[in-house]
Amino acid sequence: MDEIQQILNNTIESGGAKLGALRKPLGNGLLSYNKTLRLLLDIGSQIEALKEAGYGIMHVTRDNIVEVTDGYMLNIDMSFLSCDATGNIAITDSITFIEGMAPELDSDIKTISYTVAYFSLSSLAHKVLGISNAPIKLYPSKMFFLLERCANVDPEKRIFLLV
Repeated sequence: MDEIQQILNNTIESGGAKLGALRKPLGNGLLSYNKTLRLLLDIGSQIEALKEAGYGIMHVTRDNIVEVTDGYMLNIDMSFLSCDATGNIAITDSITFIEGMAPELDSDIKTISYTVAYFSLSSLAHKVLGISNAPIKLYPSKMFFLLERCANVDPEKRIFLLV
């Protein structure tokens, strides 16, 4: 797991974070638009870096996110699964479906895409902003379209893209 933690750390440090700084839990309060955007960009980058290294995660929760004192967000969850070069993750154990997970995880499938993490990241963003899963309040912001892409019910069309 040290290798995975190093991947996450390198991803954030390449964005300018100083990970030697103190870390604090994300907490249960609401976040501003800018802080939520920071969360999306940092955790989304980590999900993509993990995929490139052959790992994936099923979901993202606020309990597994810490904020470094310079504002960057880091996923500290170490429950990673192996994925192939295309991002497919073989499911060998049963999954306990929880709120915010991608819809395909609520079935008896044997292979999922690493993009399931983007779906749950979108759900987390809705929670920390205090809005429903129909973020019309964000329209027509860049975040609105990012969340819409991440929350696509079709895993093949689910992407992490901020334009």
